[in-house]
Amino acid sequence: MEQDLFYLNTKLSNSLETYEKNFYTKIIPLFPFYEKFWEAFIGQRVFYEFDEKQSPRIRFFEPYELVFKSSIATTARGQIETIYRHIAMFHYGLFCRLSSILEIIEQLDRMIAKEPTTNEQIQIGYREAFQAGLSNFGNLNNYLCELWNAVIKMKLHPDGLEKRIKPEELCTEINRHFGLNYSDQAKQLMYIIEARGFADHHAQYPFYEHNGTYLVPKCVRSNETWRDIHAQDKSTWVNATDFIKKAFKEMVSFLNETNAGLCKIFPGIHGRFFDFVKQYQHVCDVPTQVKTWTCLSSSSAIASGDGMPGRG
Repeated sequence: MEQDLFYLNTKLSNSLETYEKNFYTKIIPLFPFYEKFWEAFIGQRVFYEFDEKQSPRIRFFEPYELVFKSSIATTARGQIETIYRHIAMFHYGLFCRLSSILEIIEQLDRMIAKEPTTNEQIQIGYREAFQAGLSNFGNLNNYLCELWNAVIKMKLHPDGLEKRIKPEELCTEINRHFGLNYSDQAKQLMYIIEARGFADHHAQYPFYEHNGTYLVPKCVRSNETWRDIHAQDKSTWVNATDFIKKAFKEMVSFLNETNAGLCKIFPGIHGRFFDFVKQYQHVCDVPTQVKTWTCLSSSSAIASGDGMPGRG
């Protein structure tokens, strides 16, 4: 019988996934609780196959394997595994969107440094990048809501989730289910959600070029019209790049707070429904210079410090 060949990675710094590998040094200093939660509860099983030259190549990634108590029914195990995979995927989505926003911020800075704002091509590129930043904030917020939807669904299993959380309800629901209060942080972030809503419902986000700077309204409502926005006193508008940077800083702060909460509550959840793998019967490591595979026993994996799910 053919056995799956995989390498178990328990350190985010060793991740082979493209975003995590390329943005680790930029994102983790800002969002350290991503790494803490990833290493404790997600991890990375890297599955391989052989190509025509009998060299190993990556097939796909999976999170840690779950080991269930014998009292858990087969149907329930499948439901729990599905929720667990959703948690892993939406958590990864946070990292991807933060990485994209950081790239956009660097792009906006480069555009301003390269050409004067009177250059129409630069204006168009800048506005498109700004709009892309707003879209990424919206997607990031959706991933955060879906992540907590899955966490709450795990808590309520087998009854399931009462309702899908909306962005404005997120902190209320977290507090209701887990007693973690983030209401002040959430209120501070509603302006970026409204800004994304306005951008989604209009052809362009309002811009104003003034003295070599792009300005945008500090606050909009998704149901406002262009006439409403442009009737505002322009002296209250803010630098567009600073607007994105401020939102990024506040969002990262909020994500660290909520991820710290995840690290606190998950021991109680997985203690009730499943146990994470403590060791594997066989862990396959990828040889660097030979074309055959070496199967490490659980004892040798432990001795080498590899192949074991970590806890940060």
